[in-house]
Amino acid sequence: MNAAALIFLCVIVFGVGVTHCAGQMKGTERCICTGKPLKRMNLRRMQTIEVFAVSPWCSQIEIIATEKKTTQKRCLDSLGKQGRSFLYNNRQKKQIKYPKRKRGKKQRRQ
Repeated sequence: MNAAALIFLCVIVFGVGVTHCAGQMKGTERCICTGKPLKRMNLRRMQTIEVFAVSPWCSQIEIIATEKKTTQKRCLDSLGKQGRSFLYNNRQKKQIKYPKRKRGKKQRRQ
């Protein structure tokens, strides 16, 4: 075999091996939230709320709420009623654009 055919064969074998390994790793995700998430949580007990978008490591949106007293982190269900409303409100806040005020002298009304 000549060198070009040998290199081509090695590239093909390596490509098949990589695609086979990638197919097996689909089930092994590294999500922060493991187990069953909470459907809802009392808003007065929440100190901070963090939202993690879909990433190559985790295929779901994760909402993590930190409690005030115990500083324990709890996962909220993003498909539950409270999670969906929080995501909807969070998107609406990002879309709001406030107009810039013009600074300068005030104009008198005549």
